[in-house]
Amino acid sequence: MKAKLSSSLGRMVLAIPVCCGVWFALWSVSAALLHSLTLAVLFLPCGLRFSLLLFAPRFCAPAIIAAEWLVLGLLLSALELPAELFLLAPLSFAVLLLQRWPVRDEWQVLLKQGIAVLLTALSSALLWLWLGGNAWQAFLASLAGCLLLGPALFILWEALTRIRWLPIGPGQRRKSFNLRLRFVLSYLLLFTLSFSVQAALPVGFAFFSPLCLAVPVVLLAYLHGWRGAVLASFCNSLALAIFSHSVLNDLLLALIAQNLLGVVLGVAIQGARLRAAALTRLNERLSRQLARNHALARQLVNAEEAVRRDVARELHDEIGQNITAIRIQATLSGRMTQDAALKASLGVIESLSLNVYDCARGLLLRLRPRALDDLSLQEAVRQLAGELQFAARGIEFNLSWPLDEQLFDEALKLTLFRVLQEALNNVTRHACASQVCVKLWQENTWLYLSVSDNGAGTAPIQVGMGLRGMRERVEALGGRLSLSHRSGVCLRVSLPLV
Repeated sequence: MKAKLSSSLGRMVLAIPVCCGVWFALWSVSAALLHSLTLAVLFLPCGLRFSLLLFAPRFCAPAIIAAEWLVLGLLLSALELPAELFLLAPLSFAVLLLQRWPVRDEWQVLLKQGIAVLLTALSSALLWLWLGGNAWQAFLASLAGCLLLGPALFILWEALTRIRWLPIGPGQRRKSFNLRLRFVLSYLLLFTLSFSVQAALPVGFAFFSPLCLAVPVVLLAYLHGWRGAVLASFCNSLALAIFSHSVLNDLLLALIAQNLLGVVLGVAIQGARLRAAALTRLNERLSRQLARNHALARQLVNAEEAVRRDVARELHDEIGQNITAIRIQATLSGRMTQDAALKASLGVIESLSLNVYDCARGLLLRLRPRALDDLSLQEAVRQLAGELQFAARGIEFNLSWPLDEQLFDEALKLTLFRVLQEALNNVTRHACASQVCVKLWQENTWLYLSVSDNGAGTAPIQVGMGLRGMRERVEALGGRLSLSHRSGVCLRVSLPLV
């Protein structure tokens, strides 16, 4: 405990001369810019005190206040300054209370800084009003100083506290040092141009100044978020303060606007980029999930067709043989008996078994058409048209199929055939058409199928089980199905090629 206390006291003693030197340097710069020795205390030195009290550990607060009082005492002994300036430091102790405010992200850090800036500026304005001075001018000077130094010193403090300080040794000496000269030179050139424009811009063209100053702010905000915008605003504020020809209040308002613009624009651009990155990551996750779903759907289609094939094989082997045996037994029994009633019953049994066989054969064809195993998909579609007896019904069938079927995987072939099977069946049942046209073509990585007829498809289409099954099959593979009923029915299907 004693060692920790002595270490803290040692650091406080070392911090006092550093704070004195920095405070006096900032006061000298402020006096040169504002042309007022008294108001200069409220400008950059106020921003320094605000930043150190807000970011430094609480045990450093006495050293910060002592350093300011020491420099103020020396200035009061040499210059005619009001003694009430000693009250500025105690009035800033409200900032210490904000250190206890827990923050979870950097947006709350910025909010905490904003509240602390307002409290500091208001306390300075109230003191100036008590002294009989211009409270508005004091408020602007304190606000400009805090906004100018607060975010910049926070970035410096954040960088210093995040660095892992290691003792210098042989291992450290052999480590490479990456200065990133390209970025340093680019930023120096950018700010040199900004300073040059401010210095060379005629008074009559002063309205171009905000546009010139906004370029580095936007660029660094895009590259580095609100921290880059704060750095650009800091350099722009220096250019404004050095080359501005405005009166004091206008200069302070310009500095406040420049720093607020940097923070707000940086936060907005960084927030937009974060949201865009989050949306990009979400889209990538959704795309990966969609791809997995499509792959799973293709596996399910293949599994379904495998089950259909097995069921069809079992029905063909078992039911077909049994029905054939029943017909043979009925025929033999009819030949062996002379009973007319029994012969009639056996004839009915043979006829019913033949009907069962025909129904089972139709069911087998719907479960797994053998054409898919023996023929190409195009030939299977032509055979399907022949089985539906389009020519006998007076329906002209046109097929346009200019694609190589090697591009299709098994799931895609099965889906195309099932869709065509259902669509052509609907043409024969409901369309009353004299012409049906099937077209298949490819555009980039998508396959398109169109089935159109010139039948009585002008009424709104009723969505039945067949159409619903087609849509489910297509959407399971990541495709789309649409229907139109103008001058007949036109079914359009689009499917992605794997």
